[in-house]
Amino acid sequence: MTNSLIIPKIGQHCAIFGQTGCGKTVLARRLVNTKNNVLVLDTKGETRWEDESPELGYIAVTTIDELYDRQSESPRIIFRPSYKDDKERFAEHNEFFKFAFIRRNNLVYVD
Repeated sequence: MTNSLIIPKIGQHCAIFGQTGCGKTVLARRLVNTKNNVLVLDTKGETRWEDESPELGYIAVTTIDELYDRQSESPRIIFRPSYKDDKERFAEHNEFFKFAFIRRNNLVYVD
């Protein structure tokens, strides 16, 4: 077996599994940063790519309205919602994926 990197093609799915601290997010970030039209669902509030790599043009938003309003500013958007309860969490995630579907041709990363 070789140590080559297999990059998913358009329309394919990819999952990265591993122990805490083994580099899953680093690998995902490297894969994601090779693409345009990236949507990140930051469920933990820890993805700070807009600060760490400003040259890549990520913007961060916290509401669905802001997601729609600011989509023309950058093809790379991090959605970092704050939730009050599980019902609201489900609704926000559902709206995020609706946005991704409507926007079309996105790479969606969830962490």
